[in-house]
Amino acid sequence: MDNNIRTQENRREHIRVSASLHFCVTLVEGVDPDTQKFIYGDCFCALTTDISLGGIRIAHNGKVNVGFEVEISTPEVMSREKCLSCKESFMHKNDLALTPLYGRIVWVKEGLCGIKFTNVKIRNENILSKYIWDEHLETVRKEKSKIVRQPKF
Repeated sequence: MDNNIRTQENRREHIRVSASLHFCVTLVEGVDPDTQKFIYGDCFCALTTDISLGGIRIAHNGKVNVGFEVEISTPEVMSREKCLSCKESFMHKNDLALTPLYGRIVWVKEGLCGIKFTNVKIRNENILSKYIWDEHLETVRKEKSKIVRQPKF
């Protein structure tokens, strides 16, 4: 058996935790050749189901496909005019003070999609790492407290 083959069981590179976090997801359609700034397309508010340092799984609006490039922002740090006038985004709060994250949609299925982060800034990596480890440790503590200890004889 070849140990270099990545299977469904061992494909994860990062710890993944369940999370219900609100993000604003904007499709990146390209780069303006004159200004070298992103050209943005449609956007939607999304709720995560889980997160890791490598990416997130979110519910989507049905208008995404594998390969789409996206910008992922927390509602508190939006700066584009379209985002600032979005009524939906201001109904949500997110405790993570992240600068915009960028990623690529790597799978789409039944109202959910997986986004792989690309070029995560150190600051964002530190914030995400702390959040993920805190959530992971809390989950481990809860699971550990459910274990019934057998009395010693």
